[in-house]
Amino acid sequence: MWAGPQFAFETVPGATRGVVFITLVQNASKGHNRFAMKRIVLALVCALLVPVAAYSQTGIKRSMVTPPPNGADSSNIVSGVITDLSAETITVKTNAPNPMSFAIRKGVQYVDSNGRKVKKQRIGPGSRVRVYYYGNEDTRTASRIVLEG
Repeated sequence: MWAGPQFAFETVPGATRGVVFITLVQNASKGHNRFAMKRIVLALVCALLVPVAAYSQTGIKRSMVTPPPNGADSSNIVSGVITDLSAETITVKTNAPNPMSFAIRKGVQYVDSNGRKVKKQRIGPGSRVRVYYYGNEDTRTASRIVLEG
């Protein structure tokens, strides 16, 4: 019965001192060399696949919402204090004599002053906000609500 490969250390004559080759010495039977070679090839293939698999893994990418542009298109930005908030509308008291109302659609972004997303529950009456909107006086729709302070 074959007990598996055995390793013997032999020095090669004429080689520089300290050079040692590991040779695979087959035990008594000749038919098992093929099995040992298959195991060696399989081990080499696995050793080559590990770095490839590790390199191909994607890391977790944290994404931040980009902060609103400073001063660009300032005609569609309103700052003030929320006086009324429902599922469909938000009313903001500004420096103007009358408060402004905006429709709230499903895709509106709620962010803090650093551009990080916040939950809608953090915004309520009395909160100081900056509202980015589109549309005219009759169809004002909020696209982004920034919680200030």
